[in-house]
Amino acid sequence: MEGKDVMKEFLSLINGLEKLGLSSYEARAYIALVVIKKGSADNIARTAKIPRTSAYKVLESLKDRSFVRSTESRPIMYTAEPPEKLSADFVREIESVFDRIAFLRDIVEFRGVPQLVYTLMGEDSVMEKLAEVMDMAEVRVIISTPAISQIRKKLRKNLSNALKRGVEVVVITAPMLKTPPNTKVVRRKGLIATDVVADGKVALLAAPDLSACGYTDDPSLALHLERFLEIMME
Repeated sequence: MEGKDVMKEFLSLINGLEKLGLSSYEARAYIALVVIKKGSADNIARTAKIPRTSAYKVLESLKDRSFVRSTESRPIMYTAEPPEKLSADFVREIESVFDRIAFLRDIVEFRGVPQLVYTLMGEDSVMEKLAEVMDMAEVRVIISTPAISQIRKKLRKNLSNALKRGVEVVVITAPMLKTPPNTKVVRRKGLIATDVVADGKVALLAAPDLSACGYTDDPSLALHLERFLEIMME
């Protein structure tokens, strides 16, 4: 491939990864790391043509998303998760999402209920709804998310209050991510969306960046999602 063709393909790959929720810098860093196989933050920044000052934060974010792994050495060395493995993980997650959408369609057709899922836009609105779900829980909350760091920081008080009420809080998230104290933790790689269920009565499905979500208080839908998450916990 000639230089112009390589750059065109590179930009196309960046655009494709951005559609999966990565930032431009994250997409550049991952592609660069796949090419060079292993490198320090400085090496990756040079190859990816991203600012050195941003490289560590970008790579740690990719690590949180299970796109890269790192060593305990100094300097920290990073390696990319194989594209084939990530592709398989994404396919499984996307198939699961569409299976749940198909289930939603079947429920609507069967019951004739026009408004089972309510859509909320904007991170603040999503976080407010998440806080509401936490606050109404009486028995158990299951949170499956790659964004537990964000949720842990912004909903610290709501999580703490739920635990004080005796609510069991189960967190399904990626390996190595810090989780709220006193919660039951299940580690899973390849998580994309954020799914939350409280008491099998209410459920919330959010975008990877928590910029939008669907919410339902229909128990039949919430119970379906709860059963799906219980399978992930096994």
